Amino acid sequence: MAYLQRPDEEGVSEIIGSVLLIALVVLAVAIVVVTLFSQPHVAEVPHASIVAGNSSNGSFILFHEGGDPLAEGKYRVYVDTGAGLEDRTAAFNLTGNDSLWSIGETLTYTGQGRPERVVVSAVDTRGGEIVIAEPSYQRDRGGADGGGSQADAGGSGTVPTVRPTTIPTTTPTTIPTTIPTTIPTTPHPVTGHDITLITEHPKEGVINGGGTFAFRVTGLWSSINVDGQYQALSPGDRVEITFLSDQKGLIHIGISSISTFEFPDVRVSVNGELLGEGAIGFGDIWIGGYDDLNSTLTLSVEPKNKWTYFEVDDEVVVEDWKDRSGFVLTHLIPDSFGVMNLDLISISHVGKSVYYDGGAESYTIL
Repeated sequence: MAYLQRPDEEGVSEIIGSVLLIALVVLAVAIVVVTLFSQPHVAEVPHASIVAGNSSNGSFILFHEGGDPLAEGKYRVYVDTGAGLEDRTAAFNLTGNDSLWSIGETLTYTGQGRPERVVVSAVDTRGGEIVIAEPSYQRDRGGADGGGSQADAGGSGTVPTVRPTTIPTTTPTTIPTTIPTTIPTTPHPVTGHDITLITEHPKEGVINGGGTFAFRVTGLWSSINVDGQYQALSPGDRVEITFLSDQKGLIHIGISSISTFEFPDVRVSVNGELLGEGAIGFGDIWIGGYDDLNSTLTLSVEPKNKWTYFEVDDEVVVEDWKDRSGFVLTHLIPDSFGVMNLDLISISHVGKSVYYDGGAESYTIL
């Protein structure tokens, strides 16, 4: 008996084959997605430059010199006072009124014993930890109290610096992370006061026009760029920055370097010759080492009824949610640690109109 083929059988087999092929493709994609997303995420490790030292009243402090801000609960501080490393995070008090340990802020140790070794670790989302800084700290054996000040390996009384393996974001990426041995690390002495001044918006401040900031370059790989005029600098070059108007900006000066000096309207001279006028922007300056600093910069903060924190030589002068005072800080210079941090445009410290942590030869409360 002859087999008669139905005219629609061929179409059915083609549809079934297409459905099976699509199902196999979907299954393969699902397997790949599950495989990729089931892997644990690599935790982002923050980078921070931490300096260990003493405040003027002898308290042990950790100073955030640069890098990423560290949120409360996302870092731990281990201290060795002679019995091994122990978690002493709760024994450190953070300056400021927020929970972020940011550039220019300090942790003050209030625990028992004198730290001989300190380790700062970052805590990831899974509870793991990774060491991000181990600030060098050695007591000055020549001091009257047998250990009241900090010293480097040579016993010179300087504050050692721990630099991250990557360059902080405020430093040009072309700058090597290895600092040459010719750069001095001695803190620049303060002839006035260590000052912290913080205000909330809209209590604003400016650097007054006419002020100058001059220094001699001592470090290699230094450079400055003003309004597109680039100048590579050599040790011995004298740089002078003059403010042509009242303006806001950023300054970050570390113990041995100047990495940020962002202002829109300045004049820059090198060895007495005009380099250019205009803006110094992000990444436009890197001074690997400097000395012979002369500053006539003045910071003026308007009187306005807003939260204000003002500290002079570790003594709180003003801390009030509704303070109407104005302030004038004259001859801004690095503090007794050789550090100056200024933020007048709320870049590093969001919500703060004025953030200054550095030195000044004199101050006036209006």
